[in-house]
Amino acid sequence: GTSLGLRLGLHCVRRILVGAGGTALKVQDAVGRAFPSAELISAYGMTEACSSMTFRYLRGPAAPAASTASGAAPATAAVVMAAARMWGSPGSASSFGSRHVGSGSTPSPGGDLGTEDKSAAEQVTVPASLPAPEVPGAARTELNGAQCVGWPAPGVQILIRPVKDLVAGGSVGADEGPIGRELGGECAPPYVLGEVLTRGPHVMLGYWGDPTASREAFTYDGWLRTGDLGYLAEDGALWLMGRAKDMIKSGGENVFAPQVEAVLSSHPAVAAVAVVGLPDERLGEMVAALVALREGWTFLGPIMPNPNPNPNPNPTPMAPAIVGAGNRAPRVTSLGDLQAHCRAQGMAGFRLPRFAVGQWQPLPTNSSGKVHKAVVREQLAVLRSDMDAERGRTPGTQIGCVAISRL
Repeated sequence: GTSLGLRLGLHCVRRILVGAGGTALKVQDAVGRAFPSAELISAYGMTEACSSMTFRYLRGPAAPAASTASGAAPATAAVVMAAARMWGSPGSASSFGSRHVGSGSTPSPGGDLGTEDKSAAEQVTVPASLPAPEVPGAARTELNGAQCVGWPAPGVQILIRPVKDLVAGGSVGADEGPIGRELGGECAPPYVLGEVLTRGPHVMLGYWGDPTASREAFTYDGWLRTGDLGYLAEDGALWLMGRAKDMIKSGGENVFAPQVEAVLSSHPAVAAVAVVGLPDERLGEMVAALVALREGWTFLGPIMPNPNPNPNPNPTPMAPAIVGAGNRAPRVTSLGDLQAHCRAQGMAGFRLPRFAVGQWQPLPTNSSGKVHKAVVREQLAVLRSDMDAERGRTPGTQIGCVAISRL
């Protein structure tokens, strides 16, 4: 049958650029149905870098582009191929003729763009979702969960500064320049995790009226710190892991919170989870988790109080005596159970959560709907401090208590 986009007359849309990095396959399919004549391209960037730094050509038109009312000619295979070469994978049928790593060099299109003996769809066969690259064994676990966000645009430089070289606040180097005080350094080899830095004409001059923030955002040699963690593959593609501030330094090892969250989220008791680092005298930072439980589950251990109780909450904690009155007993999880689940998924011991708290209310979020990690960290730190103080007064108090959710 006729696609939704054609029925609604949306065939006039020829190109759609989707921000925020990766684009889920189901979103791509929905966009293709609604805008059958459009090319779909994803972009990764930030406001401080004129919005976009890397691009990835996701797919060509699902249906041939029709002529517009003004008489404009439909997009030809050559035009589509040119776009695919601009934003495709280097070395593929949809790439530049020359390798385009994040060097800032201007690519020269390769191949004959005038050849139109094949359909546009055949000429721009680009995988909708790139498989993870063949990562060396030593780095495979550390880089698990990364997402490809494409290749740098012409003139855009991308540099990966290894995690071991990261310094908070730009405090490396003795000389203080007009912007940052540290150098960007050498780009990490392929498959080495680090902070994504960018440089070029797309980068802002600085924050208006805030030289301190500008110094923190830039290196001395003009690289803008994105605050994102990622790595470059051998073909120059940028793969993102998440935010650098989500890195936890525990016992001399780097623990990336989203990786731990992904494994914990696969536990049947977990509706949502936030992992943060808490100060620890022995480890430096301890991996800690705030777990939002699914209905019908309870947590053997500390429970986070609900700061905004609902008069008719569902679910809510209730006394253990209610279970004895004939109600079905809930399923129980605990810190030990969550650790066992992580081990079963192949997680290294230093990445295991050492402190976990359960709750039935949603995780705290900010105005954009993202989990507010600073609030989570503060809540867990306060609760842990209170527990330590209580154990000091009455050893063993609250240890092993069970809160029951309404079934």
